[in-house]
Amino acid sequence: MALEKIERLARIIALWATLPGAIIGGLFTGVTHFSEHNKRKQETIINLKDDLTKNDTLRSHAVQALANYPKEGLPTVITCLGSTKSVEKEGHLQLEEDVVLTSTAKETLKRMGKKAVYPLIADLSREQIEIRIALSIDGDERLSKLSSSLPLSIFEVLDKGDAAVRDALKTIARWNGIEDLKDEEIDLVVKKLEGVRYSRLGTVIANRNGTDTLAYLLRTQSIKRLKLPDIDLSHTYLLDARLIDADLRWANLTSAQLNWATMASSQLPWANLSGADLTGANFSKANLEHANLSNAILAGAILSRANLRDTKLDKVQGFREVKDFSKADLRGAKDLSREDLEYAKSRGAIID
Repeated sequence: MALEKIERLARIIALWATLPGAIIGGLFTGVTHFSEHNKRKQETIINLKDDLTKNDTLRSHAVQALANYPKEGLPTVITCLGSTKSVEKEGHLQLEEDVVLTSTAKETLKRMGKKAVYPLIADLSREQIEIRIALSIDGDERLSKLSSSLPLSIFEVLDKGDAAVRDALKTIARWNGIEDLKDEEIDLVVKKLEGVRYSRLGTVIANRNGTDTLAYLLRTQSIKRLKLPDIDLSHTYLLDARLIDADLRWANLTSAQLNWATMASSQLPWANLSGADLTGANFSKANLEHANLSNAILAGAILSRANLRDTKLDKVQGFREVKDFSKADLRGAKDLSREDLEYAKSRGAIID
């Protein structure tokens, strides 16, 4: 009996003696496998990026495949939004948008969904700062004010003819309190716009494609407390977008379509919503202090408990069709008639 116990104990000791080696061996195998897997992944990413310099089919496939590696591939996909190529026209080489690559990049980012939102915002912010610095006009108070308030979507008007550009600039100037824009002032602004587009074509293209893509993601994804200060989403389609508790301070939303959007508790002080369609939008508890809503459409909007102090409401449309004025703070609101203010008060707004 004693001998059997000794034998069993010996077997147990022998088993425990082999465990450290087995564990270490397993860990070594695991580390080796991970290292090999990581090496293969890096080689794949390098090859995909190399394919971006080849024919259209390979480039499109590469952009789509890079989405499988968000951490490493996402920055490259976003960069493709501003892709250009050289083409020969009338014996001269000139740059134009590489539509195959930019379109593929847009669709790829849309499929990536939420994980693409903040990297895209960061890239757009950088591009928009670069464009705004280039567009700035110093030395003239009126032109400085106009250039700083220009929606970046104005670049899309440049190819619509001189009359369209002039009308657009006059409208933007009027919405931002600049009356009687002179022809020579318009000429200077147009010259500046054309110069920026020529010298920064890739950045201008990237901004247009980036804002379109971001607008799509904001419509299809529900992300609370988004940080979008100073963002330019002018002329974008944001129907039904859910921007609850979003930070949109100083944002440029000129002529944006925000029909039925949910902007509850969002921060919009100094935001530019001139000409925006806000039909049915929910701004309950939103902060719109000092915002510009000139010529915006407010029919059916919800403004309950919204802060509209010192908000510019020149020629706002559908004011008496607002769905809910309860406890909306309109003290100091600009460009409203006394009759409109009294109407809002009768519906529960605070005016004094």
